[in-house]
Amino acid sequence: MAWPTERAAKRAHLLAAVEAVRDVVAAGAEEGERLRTLPPATVRALGDSGLFALKVPESLGGAEADPVTQLEVLEARTQWEDLEQYDSESNKWHDSVLVARKTNSERAGS
Repeated sequence: MAWPTERAAKRAHLLAAVEAVRDVVAAGAEEGERLRTLPPATVRALGDSGLFALKVPESLGGAEADPVTQLEVLEARTQWEDLEQYDSESNKWHDSVLVARKTNSERAGS
């Protein structure tokens, strides 16, 4: 995927990607709860949208979004208030993205 190099353009691209996956995430919410993981269609949509590349360095083909943009993108997902399956107390998608980016020592709490 070719990422915009200018910060504002990259931010806009990533925020548009969040909205682009909204329906797929919503459609897979119940299946994800049942499977206790993201459904394959959701994983494909997130991958195809480039959202999994949010923090990946540009040298490896990622977006290498700055920290503020990263938080804005994650926050944009939390604004989907109409997705009851992903309420503020059980924000599975948001948490899973954050956990996926943590190191083993961070996950272990050290």
